[in-house]
Amino acid sequence: MRTENIIVVIATSMRRTDYLLNRSLRSVYLQEEVAPLHVVIVDDNVDEDEHQKIRAGIENLRMEMNPLWDVLEADNEGLFRTTLVKNRRTKGKSGTGAWNTGAEIAREYQQGSTPGFLAFLDDDDRWLPSYLKICWEAVENSWKAKPIANIVAVVASLRRIEPVKSEEMKVSVEKLTREAFFIGNPGWQGSNTFVSLKAFWECGAFDERMASTNDRDLAIRLMEYCEDVEGEILAISQVLVEHFAHGGDRVTTNPEGKRAGLDIFYMKYLDLMSPEVRRESLARSKKLFNYSPNAPENLD
Repeated sequence: MRTENIIVVIATSMRRTDYLLNRSLRSVYLQEEVAPLHVVIVDDNVDEDEHQKIRAGIENLRMEMNPLWDVLEADNEGLFRTTLVKNRRTKGKSGTGAWNTGAEIAREYQQGSTPGFLAFLDDDDRWLPSYLKICWEAVENSWKAKPIANIVAVVASLRRIEPVKSEEMKVSVEKLTREAFFIGNPGWQGSNTFVSLKAFWECGAFDERMASTNDRDLAIRLMEYCEDVEGEILAISQVLVEHFAHGGDRVTTNPEGKRAGLDIFYMKYLDLMSPEVRRESLARSKKLFNYSPNAPENLD
């Protein structure tokens, strides 16, 4: 197994420690052929006791997983090195402050001249074992074909799993347009965000004001960034991520948080939408979230 210049960031909150340990982090430790340079877990829990529970759980999981790792590694801590920190930025806003905290720490771990990449993962989602390998190969193949290629992000297809059904959300470059994200989300979630560390910060990172809609917001800004720097976003049609839309507590499904996030989203982007896209976007928000702008007369 080889280690590449990838830093995994997992934000955890709402006492979802069992999901963190048994689903998301376990899926990171089960990655095949390619290992990240570092794994950063950012604790955004209100309950201070949960921090020690997470720390003990990580130690136990590492002891369990250790036999699966390369026995030739001089120091097994060198594989899937893991750091647990408290969120030191905005708290409770759908992981945005926690993700940005992890991304700040990632800058300390980046090594050499090879561009570093951030791989974000929600604490209740999981990657298939080939996720990091295929994302990294997509970047390497682009560099081989075009050595000066500026790869901004890689987005893999995912499977959305709900309590009573599941569906595949296939992504393609053709689907990843600003207009598509103005209206909805064509399949770019936090857990399939594999993004250049440099591009992430230069496009403004996650907007910590937003309690929802932050994946769409980041995607739009990364696409705008690509236009400025002649960058590329790669799409992988293979399903490599399982996104669980469970019925438990989530910041993004809280009605007040959803409204607040959509308010900021439309404040940012409404003027950039064509009349047709604007109508379709607002109709979708009304249907799914019972959302209407505070001043609809100004939005026509």
